[in-house]
Amino acid sequence: MGAERSANGLIRLFGLHPAKEHEDAHSEEEIQIILSESLQSGKINTTEYGYVSRIFAFDEMVAREIMVPRTDMVCLFTNHTREENLAVIQREQYTRFPVATESKDNIVGMINTKQLFLTYQEDKEFKMKDLIHPVLSVPESIPVKQLLQRMQRDRVHIAILVDEYGGTSGLITIEDILEEIVGEIRDEFDEDERREIEKLEENCYLLDGKVSLDELGHMVGHDFHDEDTDTIGGWLYARIPSPKPGFRYEFDNMTFIIREATKNRIRKVEMIIRDSADEFEDTPELHDQED
Repeated sequence: MGAERSANGLIRLFGLHPAKEHEDAHSEEEIQIILSESLQSGKINTTEYGYVSRIFAFDEMVAREIMVPRTDMVCLFTNHTREENLAVIQREQYTRFPVATESKDNIVGMINTKQLFLTYQEDKEFKMKDLIHPVLSVPESIPVKQLLQRMQRDRVHIAILVDEYGGTSGLITIEDILEEIVGEIRDEFDEDERREIEKLEENCYLLDGKVSLDELGHMVGHDFHDEDTDTIGGWLYARIPSPKPGFRYEFDNMTFIIREATKNRIRKVEMIIRDSADEFEDTPELHDQED
C-alpha cells in the first residue's frame, strides 16, 4: 500500500487522474498500465516513468539485493601499517572506509578520509585507531526502506550487512539506496573510477553502469544523446522493461548484454561491437535471454 500511495501522489504530479478518495486505490498493476500508456502517448517521459517504477520495487527491496558484496568491499585493516592503509585510501578515493581487524568478518568501525587528512596535516604521526568511528551493523535481510530510515535517524552514511551466521555479507551506503530511487548518481570521483570500461577482448568490453554516454559515444563513434539520462545504465534501463542478467539489447552495430542488475539499476553490462550493422535490423531488438 505504501508504494501505491506514493505512486498515486506522483500520478497527480504528472497531471493524471488517481482514484477518488471514496474509491478503492489503484492497484500496482493498474498504475503500471496507466504509466505505460502515458509514456507511449508522451504525457510523461522516461525519467518520470522510471521514478514511479523504482518506487514500486523499492517498497519490497531488501538490503542484500543492492549491497556491495563482501568480495568487492575495500577495507582498511588495523593490523596493516599506516602507510599501507594510506595507499589504499589514495588509490580508491572513497570518502569512507570500513575498518577491519584481520578479516572482513571482524569490522570494528569506519574512517572518514576527510577527517583523516585534516588530522594528517596537523600531526604526521597520528594513529589510525584514534579516528575509527562506530559503524552500523544490520541483518542483510532488512528492508531497504527501514534501513534508510535508521541511517537517517542515526546520521550514518554506511552500514555493514551481516548474514545469518554473523559473518559480513557486504555493505551499503546512503548513495546506494538513493540511486535505487533516482537512478545513477555520479560524483566528482566517478570519472576517475578504475575499471569503468574494461576491455575483455577485441571489440568486447565490460561497462560499469555509471559510464557516461558522452564518454562511450566518443569511444565507439556514436551519439547516444538522451535528454533524460547521461549514463549507459540509465540509457539501457529506459529501454529494457525488466533488466535481468542475460538480457540482450541490440542497437546499431552493438550488442549490450546485462551482466549485473537490480530491479532498479543496471550495474554492469557487456558491450560487443560489430564491424557493421548490416546483420541487424534498423530498429533495436530485445532478447529475453542469451541463447
